[in-house]
Amino acid sequence: MNSFFPLIALFWIFSFAIQAQGVLISPASGLPNNSAILELADSTRGFLLPRLSTIQRNNIPNPAIGLQVYNTSTQCLEMHFSSGWKKVSCVCQNLPNASFTFSPANPGTGQNIGFSPVQSGLQYQWQFTSGTPASSGSSNPSVSWSVAGTYKVVLQVTDANGCSSLDSQNVVVSSCQSGTQTFSANGILAGGSIQTFTVPACVTSIVVEAWGAQGGSTGTAAGGLGAYAKGTFSVVGGEIIRILVGQQGEAGSNGHGNCGGGGGGSFVTRNNNQPMLVAGGGGGAGTATNNAIRSPDPGQTGNNGTAGKGNGMAGGTSGNAAPSVCPNCGATNGAGLLSNSQAYGSSYGTSAVAFVNGGNGSTSANGYDGGFGGGGAGAFGAGGGGGYSGGGSGNYTSTTDNSGGGGGGSFNGGSNTTTQSGIQSGNGQVIIAW
Repeated sequence: MNSFFPLIALFWIFSFAIQAQGVLISPASGLPNNSAILELADSTRGFLLPRLSTIQRNNIPNPAIGLQVYNTSTQCLEMHFSSGWKKVSCVCQNLPNASFTFSPANPGTGQNIGFSPVQSGLQYQWQFTSGTPASSGSSNPSVSWSVAGTYKVVLQVTDANGCSSLDSQNVVVSSCQSGTQTFSANGILAGGSIQTFTVPACVTSIVVEAWGAQGGSTGTAAGGLGAYAKGTFSVVGGEIIRILVGQQGEAGSNGHGNCGGGGGGSFVTRNNNQPMLVAGGGGGAGTATNNAIRSPDPGQTGNNGTAGKGNGMAGGTSGNAAPSVCPNCGATNGAGLLSNSQAYGSSYGTSAVAFVNGGNGSTSANGYDGGFGGGGAGAFGAGGGGGYSGGGSGNYTSTTDNSGGGGGGSFNGGSNTTTQSGIQSGNGQVIIAW
């Protein structure tokens, strides 16, 4: 009885020591680490988790939270959480592609920028330094920055095996402010220069307005008024827009039977002379016997010459110049986007020049020059207006009864369009707003 009690006491003390210190499993003697309830130590062997296929793992009844297995189907170390089995670590032989693109390439402040990953079907985690939002788990997030600067964007992607990779790029955001720029006629009467506008880096849309020039007057008879066109256009930062602003045709001399020159058209083009807007110029005025303003013509080309004053018109869709009514009276028709007018022999002066060839107005040896922008020259008959399609020259009847020139045609290739005929006096004008 007295010897049994010490044995029980010794066993109780030994059990308490194991519970307090944990358990060490090792070929060598020693104590476990104080922080471990169980320590495995060996210099030649490792710890092997249970190895189960996905089907076998799913057949475990009531798996405990924290239970771990090695999944032989996915080659992943997995742990059971309250939300189910999750991959902790996997064999990653082929990492997913974390590359991405964004548009527009030259964004501005306050502008939404779209981000797109190169590889689809992954999990995505974006970080946008100082952006709105600053992070996203979407595959195609839209982000903006309110202050100009250079910002780092990081994308982490994870595939179905839990394999991850990173990519980062810098996004340069420029200051994007609204503005307008006005272009006026420049150069001498029948000649000038084509001007250019470079789209600001952050701008994706511009509103363009163009006014064609008025035709030259004759005595008290005013030349036809230029047309007007307005439209909205999608653009790319850095894109170069070409502009030619029409000039008013030279005034004729009523007392000598010479009529006014045609007004030049105003042209706005892009991408190797692709037209955006063209506002036709008004035809030159005839002598004062018949001064009725020519009504807008709904046809597809510039107006032919007619009795009275020529008028700018809307709706021209042909690049060819309209025919001249009077091939032998020294007046010339206006030039179009693509085609020059016709001069009837060197004694009558020069042809009006198409936009693609420089846009000079026609000169007349016996009369009055057309405006820069393809305006036809006036003589015994008025010059036609320049435009998308040129207006025809006026007819000659007598020194006191010569008809006005036809107005040039217009073109509008934008959205939210407005096109009107016969509203601009004097020189033409172009305004670009963004």
